[in-house]
Formats: sequence, C-alpha cells, structure tokens
Amino acid sequence: MFSSINLFRLIAFLEGVSYILLLFIATPIKYFANDPQYVKMLGMPHGLLFVA
Repeated sequence: MFSSINLFRLIAFLEGVSYILLLFIATPIKYFANDPQYVKMLGMPHGLLFVA
C-alpha cells in the first residue's frame, strides 16, 4: 500500500500536472478561442488536488 510520503508525492505530482495543463492549455484557449469550458473542467480538479 501507499505510505504517507508516497501518497503526498503522488498528489503533489498530479497537482503540478493539473496546474501546467490549466496554465498552458486551458487559459490560452479561454482567451484566444473565447471558450472558458476547459478552465472550468480543469479548475475544479486542480483546486481539489491543491487542498489535498
């Protein structure tokens, strides 16, 4: 099973990936294509992972 540090590392990695996707994919699509759907779709998981 996962130890506490391994669980933390997994959550931190997933949070970092979600931040990169949000920053470099969803935000440009929001402003250049005028489509905020991806920010909403990626924002909630990023927020939950950040809190976790």
